[in-house]
Amino acid sequence: MRLRNDRIVFSLSLVLALTVLGCGGPSGGPAGAEGSAERVVSDFYDALNAKDYDAAKTLYSPESLAAIADPSSSDDRAFREWADGETRSGSVAQIKIVTSEDGPSEGSTLILFDVVYGDDSTARHTVTVVLIDGAWKMGLIS
Repeated sequence: MRLRNDRIVFSLSLVLALTVLGCGGPSGGPAGAEGSAERVVSDFYDALNAKDYDAAKTLYSPESLAAIADPSSSDDRAFREWADGETRSGSVAQIKIVTSEDGPSEGSTLILFDVVYGDDSTARHTVTVVLIDGAWKMGLIS
C-alpha cells in the first residue's frame, strides 16, 4: 500500500512540475512583464481582429500611440479604418513569427512576422517591440 501511495505522490508531483515548467517563462503569459516580445505582437493582432481597438492601443508604446492617434480627439476613425484594413475586416487566422532578434536599442526586440489571413494569403511586417516598465509595447509596424 505504501508503494502505491508513493507512486501517486510521485505522479502528482511530476504533473505539477511539468505544468509549472510548461506555463512559466517569457512566452507563457499575456503580453507584459510575464509575456514576451513575440507574444505582444500576437496579442495586438488578436485585439485588432476582435475589433477591440482600445485594448490594441494599450499595447503600443507611448511614442507610437502618439504618432497614430490624436490625443485631443476622441474620434479614432482613422485608426479603426487602418485596423480593419490590416486585419481584412477581422480575417486574421494566425500570426507567425519569422525572426526575433535584439533590436536597435537595449530592451528592444526586432520582430519579422507574417500575418496569415483566413484565405491563406499572408502579409509580412516588421516591428520593434520595446520593454517599458516591465511590459512589452509595440512600435510602429512596417
